[in-house]
Parts: sequence; C-alpha cells; structure tokens
Amino acid sequence: MAEAERQADSVRAAGRALAEKLRRDADAHIDALVAKATNPIAKLAAQKAGDKLRDQTKQQTDRVVREADARADSIVSRARQMTVPPTKPTP
Repeated sequence: MAEAERQADSVRAAGRALAEKLRRDADAHIDALVAKATNPIAKLAAQKAGDKLRDQTKQQTDRVVREADARADSIVSRARQMTVPPTKPTP
C-alpha cells in the first residue's frame, strides 16, 4: 500500500510539474508576442491574443492536473482492493 501511495504522489507531482511547465511556456510566448508588437494597436491585439492563450492554457493545465489526480486515485484504489480481503456476507 505504501508503494502505491508513493506512486500516486509521483503521478500527482508529475502532473503538477507538467502543468507548471505549460503555464511558464505560455507566459513566455505571450510576453514575446507583446514585446514584438511595435505600435499601440498591435500591442493591444497581442494582449488580447495573450489573454485568450492564457485562458486556453489554464483549461489545459486544469485538465492535466485532474487527469493526474484521477490516475493517482486509481493507483491507490487498486492497491486497496488488492490488500483488503473481501468481506463475508452476513446471513
């Protein structure tokens, strides 16, 4: 059971690390896009595009974390099923 908990923690950590990497990459891309804009209208358009990208990235990172949590929960659940003996039906 302890091994399953360690695996679950590892899966959760990997999911969160991937989500953080996605956020950092998106932020860097947005910053570069805004920095390349040469006039106020282009800057405004870049900021709007950046906002949309940021929203999409948030949805993606939330999904990654949810999936990692679900996988981790599944690992622990399977381990519990394997370690807990089935109960006898009462007459």
